[in-house]
Amino acid sequence: MATSLVISLRGQALEILQSIPEEQQNDYDRIVGSLEIKYGHKYLRQLYQSQIKSRQQRSNESLQEYEADIEQLVHLAYPQAPKDFLEQISIHTFIDELVDTEMQQALRLGRHTQVRVSDALVAALEFKAAKEASRSYKSRRCLNKRA
Repeated sequence: MATSLVISLRGQALEILQSIPEEQQNDYDRIVGSLEIKYGHKYLRQLYQSQIKSRQQRSNESLQEYEADIEQLVHLAYPQAPKDFLEQISIHTFIDELVDTEMQQALRLGRHTQVRVSDALVAALEFKAAKEASRSYKSRRCLNKRA
């Protein structure tokens, strides 16, 4: 069985074989274990969990892109977790790492109404729209006073 696996390896997967000591290159479990470490999601969970902790909204990133990335990272980091847990981690991460601190505060005040991360996204988009409308109204008022 190890021979069939070795023959089917290509590219970077074949290079992994070269990192295994020669006397273990016929050991199927050893080869599979090395491949899982390199390519398996099981070992990437810690990386995804770390990325969640350090993930911040980038200044040029839309709220929708940011929310989608958070949701994907959380699902990759905790593939076996219950849906409620995934939603709570997603909501907390989404709110805590927003660029706009006023938006963070507004969303924290309404957190009790947010069951899903998509609820937090909708609230963030509404806040952004209201903030932009207020800014537009303010600038028009200033122009009218000058005229």
